[in-house]
Parts: sequence; C-alpha cells; structure tokens
Amino acid sequence: MSRLAMALGGGGARGMAYIGVFRVLEEEGIRPDLMVGTSIGALTACMWSYSGDWKYVREKTKEFLQSRKFRKYGAGLGLEMKDAKAGFWRKCAIWTNRVITAPRFVLARGLFSASGLHEAIRDALPDLKLEDLPIPVAVVALDLVSTQEEVITRGSAREACSASANLAGFFAPVEKDGKLLVDCSSVASLPVLAARRLGAGKVIALDIRSPVPQVEPKNLRNALNAVLRLGVIASDRANTSQVDAADLIIRPEVGDVFWSDFRDMERLEAEGERATREKIDDIRKLAAE
Repeated sequence: MSRLAMALGGGGARGMAYIGVFRVLEEEGIRPDLMVGTSIGALTACMWSYSGDWKYVREKTKEFLQSRKFRKYGAGLGLEMKDAKAGFWRKCAIWTNRVITAPRFVLARGLFSASGLHEAIRDALPDLKLEDLPIPVAVVALDLVSTQEEVITRGSAREACSASANLAGFFAPVEKDGKLLVDCSSVASLPVLAARRLGAGKVIALDIRSPVPQVEPKNLRNALNAVLRLGVIASDRANTSQVDAADLIIRPEVGDVFWSDFRDMERLEAEGERATREKIDDIRKLAAE
C-alpha cells in the first residue's frame, strides 16, 4: 500500500477550512500516514494529529480568536479587522504606509514583535515533539540564508510552527543552527514536493490560496503597484510545480477571504467540509491503494 500524505498549505484565516476537511475524514475513518504543512497548515496538522478530533481544533481556534493574545497578534500584523474587507490594492496601501513610516523597516529584522504569534501557538498546541505525534507531521519553512526549504520532522512542534508562520519582514526570522527561518508560503505555499521527498506515494493537497487578483491597467501606473503585482505573480508561478505534483487537490472556495480576516469561521469550515465531500470517492480510492 502506498504511503498517503496530506499537504496543507498556508493562508492564514483561510486555514479554518481545514476544520471541515478533518471532520469529513474522521467520519470516513480516513487517516493519512503523513501530514506536511506550511504556516497555518502546519499548526492545524499538529493540532489534529495530537487530538484526532476536529472539534478540538475548532474549540482551540475559537479560544484563540476570543483571546487578548489574538488581538495582540492582529495588531502586530499591522492590519486591523476593520480593514479586512478592503480591496487588494487598499490593503497594500495600508501596509505600505505603515512600512515606509516605520524606522524599524531599515533598523531591525522585523517590523513587529512576534510574541503574540508565539503565545498563540503555545496556547493552541501542547509542549510536544513532532516525532511523538500519532500521525507524523513535517513542518516546512524557508531558510533565508540557503534559500532552501527547511523540512522539520523532529523537535518542538511549537517552535517549528512558529518558524513556519513567521512572516518575513513583519517578524524577525527564527534563528536555528545558522539558519534564518520564515514562512515559505511565497515559494511553497502547498508543500507537495516536500511530501514526495519524505516518501509519500500518494499526496492529497489542500489548496486554500487566493487566486491572482484581476487588475485594470490604471491600477499599475506606479512603481509600488508594479512591484507588488510582480510578487503575486512570482509566488503563483513558484507554487505551480507544487500543485502539479499532487495526486488529488481539494480546493475549498475561500480565496476571496483575506488571510488576516478571521471573522467568518463558520463559513470557512463549511466550505472545507463541502469541498472534501465533493472529492470523497477519490479520497477513498487513494486511501485504499
């Protein structure tokens, strides 16, 4: 029987769709042999592997969203919830204004303290090691020094998830063994190739990325917008090889949700459930091979 892996991509708030995915898999009695995650995908994979219960993931998430630590984390991101429904270029303008007026942009490795992020992960996940989880979990981050993906399979699950969710520029990189680790969503938002390198024969990819937004030529008339647009395109192209390497893709329709907008958790969860039920026959087939 081929080793079945699930690759869980990054996407911030859109990761709440994974709760619905876990619910369906539990009901069907399907458990992957390996889970590989980036950012929110890594954290939810660890939470589900540890508990084996989608309701645990949901409750811990709710506790986080209602906590003071979440508000501290949200403030650190530099985008308040009242701004979450703004359009793509409006969000870019909000962040750019904060970045160019922040001396830390050139004087420090990160604009904001990552303490809120680390505290939230400590609350969501017990102090355990990746190798001790019931379902093995590999956490993927990016090393700014070597430019290579760092696939973490041993050691503290909390530390690994913190590194994988560490947004470059916003927070200082996590230093480990001469490496500078950050969120790798820009180059490997969907870590399918990492799952292959770890020996997976079959890979189910959970894709919660936002599509490249449509723009009008008039919106690309300054250098900043052109550079931001280039970054979005480059990220999408970099992740194409990851998508192509999957045997099955579950793609909840959550791409319209901005990654810091956690206000509609029920809709995100329901969409993850719907997308998984839609592919359940194919999932059963892969699990049986």
